Amino acid sequence: RYFQDLIEEQSRVPQPLPNITLRLRERLFDLFTVGLNTQAVYYYREPLSSGPRIDIAPEVSMPYRLGNYGFGSVRLILRETLYYLVNNDIVDGFEQPDGTLPTRSVDRFQHREILQVSANFRSEVARVFDVGLGSLSKLKHTIEPFVAYDYIPFVNQDDLPIYDGWIDRINARNLVTYGFLTRLLGKFGGAPVAAPAPAMGNQAAAPGSPSFLSEDPYGAPILPQVGTGSPADVRELARLQVQQSYEISRPIYFSADEPSKVQHFSGIDFAARVTPVPWAGLNSRAVYSLADNKFVFANVGANIFDPRPIEGEGDLFQPKLRLPHSASIFYQFNTNGAVENLNLATTLRLTNHLAVSYLGRFDGESGRFLENWAGFRLISGCDCWTFDAVFVDRVNPDEVEFRFRFSLVGLGTFGQSPFAEFNNAFPTPTTTGPDFGGIY
Repeated sequence: RYFQDLIEEQSRVPQPLPNITLRLRERLFDLFTVGLNTQAVYYYREPLSSGPRIDIAPEVSMPYRLGNYGFGSVRLILRETLYYLVNNDIVDGFEQPDGTLPTRSVDRFQHREILQVSANFRSEVARVFDVGLGSLSKLKHTIEPFVAYDYIPFVNQDDLPIYDGWIDRINARNLVTYGFLTRLLGKFGGAPVAAPAPAMGNQAAAPGSPSFLSEDPYGAPILPQVGTGSPADVRELARLQVQQSYEISRPIYFSADEPSKVQHFSGIDFAARVTPVPWAGLNSRAVYSLADNKFVFANVGANIFDPRPIEGEGDLFQPKLRLPHSASIFYQFNTNGAVENLNLATTLRLTNHLAVSYLGRFDGESGRFLENWAGFRLISGCDCWTFDAVFVDRVNPDEVEFRFRFSLVGLGTFGQSPFAEFNNAFPTPTTTGPDFGGIY
């Protein structure tokens, strides 16, 4: 993997050499799950800190159930991160007007030990109603309260280099999150049918799917459920989730209107989804600020896709390989006027072996497109390899980018991933027998 910076000096970008990763999981005594996540990688760059990094993170987790009242889990991670700095100059401030970066020297050997603890509990009350309306035979309404706790102690990390954002810096946390989820599920037809088993191996991500076109947070078309052909299934028709967090140790919210106004409570997060049919849905999210006494963020969108089954004998075992026709539109804004975007995405399957995708983000404030993505997926005639490519044109930062990836289905990939996950993508509606608690 190679990173090309089109704005800053390329020599400042840390380049990871091929890494070694080890992941282990084992269930003990039908009670605990122990695991080990280990990575060894060498980062290289000429003028700044570089060298090998070894990250070792053993963990243990334990699910539990409190009778008929609810269930949850507890997880503990002990992380050890070791560095040896061949170049021991780390950044110490912001870039100067002359283009230089202030630096300072630190010890070549650096290490960090950190503890991560999390626990959660969830309960559910539900009622099933006989409906008998067309193919809809029953409805189930659930109310599912939950609470979660995350703790990470403060550890001084000022002398550590920054190669990536998820290992080199881990912020302190003493956070309680609470809320509830309410869902409406419907049973259609006869007895529930189990969803098909997922594909084995390392399948390539599909443009137009929930992994369409990079780090877009505004939603993507839904992939169809590749089912067994039976008309019977249990589907989620609607959901509403409300949650809030409280940071015990330090303020986490600063008012946009009054900088001196801080508090330990986060905003109240509302998220809703309606999927009345398995091939389309509406999604919305809003955040209400208690400090500012107003909604500070909201988005709303719709997804639709072609529900007709995709031909191909092997597609039951590789449901993400081929793509349905799909389209989505999402609108996002915040109250200070900094964000007002309209996001469009579409995928067109030209043949069983070729699909094209497009994503555009239009800014209502400036009246122009902030970015445009155009990509395609080519599948071999034997369904054993895929080639994904995407062309990206952005305004801020002003850059043009080309990504590609060649994948041997079930074996591995080469190149930079053109398609990464949408944060807000709708999950695929699936058949879920246990949702009705075995009543049927």
